[in-house]
Formats: sequence, C-alpha cells, structure tokens
Amino acid sequence: MSKVFMIGLLIVLLQSLAHSNEDENVLSDLQWQARVLLVFSPDRADPRSIAFADALSRNSCAVNERDIVSGYIVPGTTSRIADVSIGAEVARDLGNRFGIGSSEFRILLIGKDGGVKARYAAVPSLDTIFAVIDGMPMRRREAMAQDSRCRSRTD
Repeated sequence: MSKVFMIGLLIVLLQSLAHSNEDENVLSDLQWQARVLLVFSPDRADPRSIAFADALSRNSCAVNERDIVSGYIVPGTTSRIADVSIGAEVARDLGNRFGIGSSEFRILLIGKDGGVKARYAAVPSLDTIFAVIDGMPMRRREAMAQDSRCRSRTD
C-alpha cells in the first residue's frame, strides 16, 4: 500500500504543478490523502531543519504508517512538499498564509482535513507529533484497521 499511496500522491502533485499558474493551494491536493509536516526555515542549512529531516528519515516506518509527508519551505528559493518542487512564489504565499515570517523557524502539522493541528517554534520530538496524530479520530480508525509493523518508540 505504501508504494501505491506514494505513486498516487506523486501523480496528484505533478498534475497540480502542470498548470501554467502554480497552485497557491498546493496543500489542497494532499487533503484527505496525507498529513503534512511543513518545515519553514530561514535557509537550507538551518540545523533545525536538518535535524528534523534526519529524525523523520530514521523513523520512516512510523512516519509512513501515519501517512505523513513533509515539506521544507525556504523563502526566496524553490522548496519542496513531499517529492515535488514548488516555486519561490508559492513558498512565499504559504508563509503568508500561515503567518510565518521569512526569518522564522516553524513546523506545522497539517491534518488530512487540511487544518493546522499543531505549531512548533522549535523542533518537537516525533513522540510529541505522533501523540497529536494518534489522538485524532481519523487516525484511531486507521490504527484499528491496520497492524503496526513499526517499533513503538522513536529515536
């Protein structure tokens, strides 16, 4: 299921970027498909972004089990959400949409319904994020329907 999900997600994202005008609501394409962790960072070399990306990578099983994709938004540059590039204009618009200044570091958890579920000014532990997600009614239904194959604790 994970490969099928990611291929479908990639197709949806690529279709949204195929329009001549980049979609300001790139997140709407992920609605009801994935939970999104958006990392807003002042620059690409920000150690907080790097540390968070490493934590997600080390815990990929638990991340995938919860249908989480990540996006890294850096002002003035091409940024990424999942495996798709977004232009600097869309990155700026996302910062404006969520009230995040170009010099601020923030991590937002966006639920499958498209709503902001949590905001973090510092890098949170994945256990903290997973606790928020696991408390969501939709996630509880998902967890009942699947057998976890992941370790229960994060690094």
